[in-house]
Amino acid sequence: MAETSFPLVSADLTDDAWAQTVGASGSGVLDDWGGPYGITVNANDTVTVKPSSNGDARAVVNGFGHRMDAPKTLTLPAVASTTNYHVGLLYDPKNSASPVTLVVLKGTTVPLGDGQEFLPLYLFVRSSGQTLSGAKVYRLLPRIQPQLYSASEEALLKTSPLLFLYGTTVQCTDTNRSFRAGGSSASPSWVAGSVQGTWQGTRSAVSVTRGNRVAVPAFTNSVNRNGWWMDMAAGAFKLEDGHYVITATMRFTNRAGRGDGRAFIDIAPSSSSGQALARAAVPEDDTLASVTWNGFVTASSPLAIWIYRELTTSDRPYVTLSVTRIA
Repeated sequence: MAETSFPLVSADLTDDAWAQTVGASGSGVLDDWGGPYGITVNANDTVTVKPSSNGDARAVVNGFGHRMDAPKTLTLPAVASTTNYHVGLLYDPKNSASPVTLVVLKGTTVPLGDGQEFLPLYLFVRSSGQTLSGAKVYRLLPRIQPQLYSASEEALLKTSPLLFLYGTTVQCTDTNRSFRAGGSSASPSWVAGSVQGTWQGTRSAVSVTRGNRVAVPAFTNSVNRNGWWMDMAAGAFKLEDGHYVITATMRFTNRAGRGDGRAFIDIAPSSSSGQALARAAVPEDDTLASVTWNGFVTASSPLAIWIYRELTTSDRPYVTLSVTRIA
């Protein structure tokens, strides 16, 4: 057989075909905020894995579901040499009555037979003569993390995260921001996703009279990659609290008389009395000046791009602004 496809009309799916089609969405715990598959180490070389405080512990392995409504105890015997115990959910295609079971497997690597799949929940590394409570425990508990979309950030933030699986990520299409259902069951919250992004804008033919320092009017946005944190209004721009790299460039059309620092560009507070954060002058016999500032910005301190010149020419510069948030 060179190739095959499924499902077939009016035909049952085989276990293998089911695992391929449904299991493609991934294996993991369905976290209902109740601590499913929590573990307790006992004094008699055993551990007890518990259901969720909100009901059954639930998980998916290779497309097959697992439920546990009561605690289950597993034995991890004493060892003569350092041994790895893998506690998790085993999918076994040969176990038609219960395809997924909670087990403990022993080995440097997870020992699996033909067609078996394993979802690791905990790893115990136990040494010779060591009590089980003294063993090193690694908590994995990989969760299924649904990826959803919402048309409104405002509506999402007014909705309780408890209505979704813990870890669910929602992308808000109106603001291009993502949020993850996080926190705890007692204090759930929507945790904002990555804040990194870039906002770029341009402003042509900026009018500045001789001997005056003026703020560049509002820039026209040209690039916005996750730049929801930028609020541009009449030249002053507000940024959410964070770490930014800001670059502004001023370019004149003609060279003559532009040198000797008689024209410069600032990154500074929007208030005219604010001290410049960074400044660059147009070099001798050149048309261009570019300035960059790297630092922490607070939302309560709006910024602006300021330009100055002593020149009598009517040449009006072209200004660009690039703001990248890095943290």
